[in-house]
Order: sequence, then C-alpha cells, then structure tokens
Amino acid sequence: MLSENEIRKSLKAARVVPLSTTNPHGPLGLEKLAGEISAIRGERRFPALVVPLAPETWDKLQLLANAEPGNRSEPITTADLVRGIVEQYLVKVPS
Repeated sequence: MLSENEIRKSLKAARVVPLSTTNPHGPLGLEKLAGEISAIRGERRFPALVVPLAPETWDKLQLLANAEPGNRSEPITTADLVRGIVEQYLVKVPS
C-alpha cells in the first residue's frame, strides 16, 4: 500500500485525507464512499478557483512549460508553471 506522501505526490494533491469507509465495494459501499467524499469537499476552506486567461496567454504558458528541462521524473504542466509564477509573486507581497 502506498504511503500518504506517495499518494499526495502521485496525485499532486495538497493533502491526503484518510477515509473511514472500510469496504467501498458494491453499490452500498460506493454510495457510502461518495457521501464521505462529498462531506470532506464541503468543508474545504479554499475552493478551487478558475481564472480565465486569453488563449494566447495559455499558449505562451504551454510553450514555457514544454521548454522546461526534461530531467524531471514527471514533465511540468502548464498549471504547475502558473502556480509557480503566482506563488513567486505572492512571496514578495507583504502580509
């Protein structure tokens, strides 16, 4: 079984939440699992945001992501690049 850190890294997740559903198989198990996941998603403090970008901007970001050196275990995605740009900018903003 994968560790929490391996799961988080593989899914590029900010967190891993253990579930209490012990047997998620069959229709009742899947329903119970879906209910538990819905409850967890409902308590999220930071909702996912969608930021519209012009197609030309997205194309430039994709070119930058594709130009990154390929010596990583996984290629960098455009979303990874955008997140990095935003995080670097916000480090400079006073709290």
